[in-house]
Amino acid sequence: MNSAKIRYLDGVRLRNAIIESSKLLDRMKESLNKINVFPIPDRDAGTNMAHTMNQISAGISTSSDRSIAVMSSELAEAALMEAQGCSGVILAQFFQGFAEAVKGKIQLSTRAFAAAVQNAKKRAYLALSNPTEGTILTVISDWANHIDVVTKKIDDFTDILKSGLQTAKQSLAETPKKLEVLKNAGVVDAGAQGFVHILEGIENFINHGKIKSFKFIGKISSIKINNSENTDQEITKKTAAQKIGIVTDSSCDLPAQFIKENSIHFIPLKLIFGDKTYLDKVEITPSEFYNKLVTSPVHPKTSQPAVADIKKIYEETLQLYEKIISIHLSGALNGTLQNIEMASKMFGENKITCLDGKSIPGALGLIIKEAVELINADISFDQIIAKIKNVINDTHIIFSLPSLKYLVKGGRVSKQKGIIGKMLRLNPILSVDKNGKLYPAAKAFGNKAAMKKTFQMIVEKTQNYKRVKFGVAHANAHSKAVWYADKLKEAFHITDKIPIVDAAPVLGVHAGPGIAGIAFVGYND
Repeated sequence: MNSAKIRYLDGVRLRNAIIESSKLLDRMKESLNKINVFPIPDRDAGTNMAHTMNQISAGISTSSDRSIAVMSSELAEAALMEAQGCSGVILAQFFQGFAEAVKGKIQLSTRAFAAAVQNAKKRAYLALSNPTEGTILTVISDWANHIDVVTKKIDDFTDILKSGLQTAKQSLAETPKKLEVLKNAGVVDAGAQGFVHILEGIENFINHGKIKSFKFIGKISSIKINNSENTDQEITKKTAAQKIGIVTDSSCDLPAQFIKENSIHFIPLKLIFGDKTYLDKVEITPSEFYNKLVTSPVHPKTSQPAVADIKKIYEETLQLYEKIISIHLSGALNGTLQNIEMASKMFGENKITCLDGKSIPGALGLIIKEAVELINADISFDQIIAKIKNVINDTHIIFSLPSLKYLVKGGRVSKQKGIIGKMLRLNPILSVDKNGKLYPAAKAFGNKAAMKKTFQMIVEKTQNYKRVKFGVAHANAHSKAVWYADKLKEAFHITDKIPIVDAAPVLGVHAGPGIAGIAFVGYND
């Protein structure tokens, strides 16, 4: 135990404390993944927070500057570039706020530290458009407020951090009372628990005064431009008249030829099988993914691209265009949009417009196709954006699952419900609401009944529009997709070919192989 009082914090002490905390967080990441139910139960909060902290530690590990201002600035920059997931983004803004408050300082007294964490707290809340209490934000706030109070009485960092940790743990225990989804699941907030682990690591360093061996996690920070027919991520020089580029993410399941011909740039999501991470559609194709999904003993997870990866794609695209329209997978279902928005702000105003596609693979591709047509039309940029937003609101998708098996594996359905569903041969039918959230639209018993019900529901939904454009998506279920396409052509007297695409792996992680569905854009003009 370190009995000496610590009355100041400098750059080296901050660096060592952060490295210690990242070690602990890395050890606890799987435990955090298991309790991750909010805002999206995708079981990757621990992975994302650990990635963010490990890359921060890697970024500052060789710095020996004793200035708290210099070290905080380096730390904040690393956090901003490598933030991953909702909690990672919040941490990045927290460290950014801290760095802003300590500019020009060599050391921090306890009162200056308290002021800095107050500013960090404010920036953390600004990371989200709709901050929710009962999460990591609540624990950060309670901890920062306690630090502000206790530093008026105590000037020893050892005692301050120890008492602050106890307050944070108490705040963590209260999170289920503030957020119904946590209470129902019988867990505390995963991001909040992760922040407590960070504080535990810092407090451990302050009390023991040394760092144990630290293992840096391999960095995946560069997007490979793959010229194979599977990705076709080619950057083609555009004429002066074509000033607007489109960027999306790899959940957009458009045909490779269309992507190539229209120079659409995509940001790969990450697919994680155990300790192996693949860049979607760059290092693994959808068909390879679905084959691996069936044979792998480890159920995969998805993870958002780091801000650094997104920034690189934007830099490359802005060499070819004056502006970018960036349209992505529903923000209600995946944390990618937050990182996208953070990266876009690095390029100033009016350069990049980010839009929430409010949909999933299968439907997102239809939105991108409409965006391409609008960009090629003779209308203003503001009109393009307004019309794309209308397209997003009028895009619908309904799809059926062969079973609950992969929803259970992904933690979205309980094992007990999975067993009952299997006994009843239950086929859930899902759709996406106007806010981009998945919901159970119906259920059927048996594959054929589910397909007929899905088709019937699509027909009913199209009655709200004068004309529609269809698309069909599937995951290793081509015969189902063909059946849907044939039925659509017959019912709607369509002579043109209806596009059939492979559903992006980000959907397959949760729904599994065998899914098939219909998407459409409706028009009343």
